[in-house]
Amino acid sequence: MSRQAVAQVLGHALMDPKFAEALQKNPTSAANSIGVHLGPNETSAMKEIQHSQLTTLASQLRNKLGPEALLDVQQQQQQARMD
Repeated sequence: MSRQAVAQVLGHALMDPKFAEALQKNPTSAANSIGVHLGPNETSAMKEIQHSQLTTLASQLRNKLGPEALLDVQQQQQQARMD
């Protein structure tokens, strides 16, 4: 299991509500959309995350970090699309 891959996917989910929703529906596809490959164990772990808890934590985190954090996420998404 790649700790870096899990951290990158979860971090992205915390900052991007649309990505978090996509992660809940299809972890493999969502991770691939940001240039991350999840193995079977990682995919299984992502499926176990309760969306409501992730959403609550994400909202609290985004409120603390402010709009600048959201801009970083958008820039990362654009970079992933170009790669």
